Amino acid sequence: MTARRLLPLLAIPVLVPALAACQQAKDARDGAQSIKQASSVNCVENRRVFELAVESYLLLENPTVISEADMVPDYIKVESPYFDLDAQGNIIPAPGSACATP
Repeated sequence: MTARRLLPLLAIPVLVPALAACQQAKDARDGAQSIKQASSVNCVENRRVFELAVESYLLLENPTVISEADMVPDYIKVESPYFDLDAQGNIIPAPGSACATP
C-alpha cells in the first residue's frame, strides 16, 4: 500500500474515539437540562398540591391564623421541604429548597 492510502486508514482509530467523546459531551449536556426540567416540574406539582391543601384547610377549619404545622396530618402528611407559609398565609419557597429561585 502506498502512503496516501495508508494515512486515511491510520486516522480512523483516532477519529472514532474523538467523535464518540463529542457525543458523550452532548449527552451529558442533554442530561443536565433534563434534570433542570424535572426539578422545575416537581416544584410546580408540589406547589399545586400545597396550594390545594392550604385552600382545603382554610375552607374546612376557618382558622384565624394558619401555620403549616396545623395542617399535619389531616391535610398534608408532613411539613413541606419545598414551601413554607409566611405570616400572612402566603405560600413561599422554603429557603435553600430546590424550588427557591436563585
